[in-house]
Amino acid sequence: MKSVAIVSGKGGTGKTSFTAALSVIAARKLRIVVADCDVDAPNLTRMLLSGNSEVKEEKTFSSEKAEIDKRLCKKCYACINTCNFGALRIGKDGFPEVQKIYCEGCGACTLVCKEGAIRIARINNGKIVYGKSKYGFCFVGGKLEIGESGSGKIVAEVKKKACEIAKNENAELLLVDSSPGIGCPVIASLSGVETAIIVTEPSISALSDMEKVLKVIEHFGIKPYTVVNKASINPKLKKKILEVCSKRKIEVIAELPFDEVFIKSVNSLTPLPLLTQKYDKVFEKILHCFLE
Repeated sequence: MKSVAIVSGKGGTGKTSFTAALSVIAARKLRIVVADCDVDAPNLTRMLLSGNSEVKEEKTFSSEKAEIDKRLCKKCYACINTCNFGALRIGKDGFPEVQKIYCEGCGACTLVCKEGAIRIARINNGKIVYGKSKYGFCFVGGKLEIGESGSGKIVAEVKKKACEIAKNENAELLLVDSSPGIGCPVIASLSGVETAIIVTEPSISALSDMEKVLKVIEHFGIKPYTVVNKASINPKLKKKILEVCSKRKIEVIAELPFDEVFIKSVNSLTPLPLLTQKYDKVFEKILHCFLE
């Protein structure tokens, strides 16, 4: 099975719209599984699973927080004085109280509590959703709960479930839609994949972020390709992107112009190939690049 991650560095380049379109085109020829690993803003999940009543959900317990056993606590407040995140305060009953939104689960409070009244416990910080997309292929997504941390860990759970389903379905291709940036969620998205497609745009911030995410991709020894989206909005910066890719020997496998049909695709939560066929051959060519 081939595994491909779609990344961007900068947000808003059209990465998710690109992934949705590529998924629909790929599913016409291959058995595929798609994973939405942008668990902070799972827009691909909305596009591909919206209105599907057969979606299953599983809670994830991949974050940790402090918990206090008041039966053991002697109100010495050593834990409050030790916490660097301000996650502990004196409650109305005089006992230390954990402010879970601030707790990082570092465990410093457990080290100073002589009574053993504090423990670090796993909590429900998100969920995984999975099932058949509206377009017939298997799909897995995740969502981080509001105010919770551990998005990289949820991404790892999403990838694990996607690989499990791919094995059961004898899938030929796993497509992974990553989050923007270069942090933990992106690293978790890239883990174990063979190929990465960088979706960028001709803007200064996109060019800078493309070079940053390239360093992460190269660190893990993953084969990179580049897609320039909205290529027509700034010819000078597009040329600069092409120069950077040429210098680093990275193949630019597509240049997509700015087209209002992409906006319509996002607003209607409808993958591009369902609205127009004029880009079908472009996406078929992209598939051919990494399926050889």
